Amino acid sequence: MSGEPASKRQKLEGGSKDGFDEATQKYLEELDKVQGELDVLNEKASAEIIEIEKKYNQLRSPFFEDRQKLIEKIPNFWVTVFTNHPLLNHILSEQDEEALHYLSRLDVVEDFADGKNGFKLKFSFDLNPFFTNSDIVKEMTTPPNGEPQATCTKIDWKPNKDLTMKKDSGFFSWLADVSEPADEIAEVLKDEVWVNPVQYFLMPDLNGDAEDSDIEPDEDDLQE
Repeated sequence: MSGEPASKRQKLEGGSKDGFDEATQKYLEELDKVQGELDVLNEKASAEIIEIEKKYNQLRSPFFEDRQKLIEKIPNFWVTVFTNHPLLNHILSEQDEEALHYLSRLDVVEDFADGKNGFKLKFSFDLNPFFTNSDIVKEMTTPPNGEPQATCTKIDWKPNKDLTMKKDSGFFSWLADVSEPADEIAEVLKDEVWVNPVQYFLMPDLNGDAEDSDIEPDEDDLQE
């Protein structure tokens, strides 16, 4: 069995036209056959790895819930994690940081349904002066035999609070942008921030303004 496209195999079978001698052509055809067998094994391995991931995601789930309950007791946990992460720090504007003070929870859900390979980033927010959403979900998926895709919940901005319209906006512009499905920031959130946010919470503040993390919500703003 070969996983190689028919067009490629036809090219090998007609290899003499490309200047290969008979011996080389024979070895290329044998090589193509072996590579096809490897492709089959790789596909099988990928399917088995997905099943293992599903199993361990279920085992991790109660621990993530326990972690979240503790995180909720720590003021400004997620905004501190974001500002301390070396990549995320570079895309945060002052207003991004202000809005992220209301981020209460981050969840990552891997999605293997219907042969898809992807994940969802779910950002949960407390009542805030910027938008009315309680949850914003960004999803990155690669359908079987398809191109990578990105989708995001529409952010319902309050009047004059749309951070994506600000010249220096970074994080929320990224969040709303679905034009780049191959996304380094999304991968960082999934593979680094979500896996161990505590290590970034404990890192030195890259902005050197740790006192800002004590900002309290303005009650007047919350009523807007």
